[in-house]
Amino acid sequence: NARILAAADKVSSKGVYTNLYAALAKGVAMLDKEGRPGQEKMLVLMSVGKMDVGDTDEDWSLTQKLQDELLESAREKGIKVYTIAFTEASDIELLKGMAGHTDALFKLAKTDEDLHEVFSAIFESAADPDMLPMDGNRFVVDDSIEEVTIVASKEREDVRIYLESPDGGKIGPEDTGDQLKWFMSQSFDMITISTPQEGAWKILF
Repeated sequence: NARILAAADKVSSKGVYTNLYAALAKGVAMLDKEGRPGQEKMLVLMSVGKMDVGDTDEDWSLTQKLQDELLESAREKGIKVYTIAFTEASDIELLKGMAGHTDALFKLAKTDEDLHEVFSAIFESAADPDMLPMDGNRFVVDDSIEEVTIVASKEREDVRIYLESPDGGKIGPEDTGDQLKWFMSQSFDMITISTPQEGAWKILF
């Protein structure tokens, strides 16, 4: 999830055309070639526009092929196509249909700040994780938990987030390693801890 978010920072919308068929076909082909057996297959397709390859007839033809053939192929291969629209000018109905046909999720992200909430929703939908209750800034880990992921929102880019472990130790992004992954962005941090210490953890701002 953090790698997806990091890649999203590099996405450009400067292209002249929007070819949703080609994007989905490329993604399906990549999963055919690189997907590992036994792992759930999913694609995240992000769009700022409608199908537009510079020819109205071709736009219609590609849309029909996408709906009638390509989505069915993705579904048969067990690929879930999660879709994100960045503006209401996007082809929202088509994007909703793509997600719905493959048992995935569609979301509208109007601002940069919305994006982490959208990816969190996709992560929860795809991974179906157990959720730990929060008591203010505190959560409790027991011996049944092998890994915990925290998504902590922040109001300003200059806010620093730390964790306090049950033994009172202070953990930050400088402590990343095999057991700690820490992704930082302007509006949130995503932290994953493997084999977390049992007891009460705190999120510090």
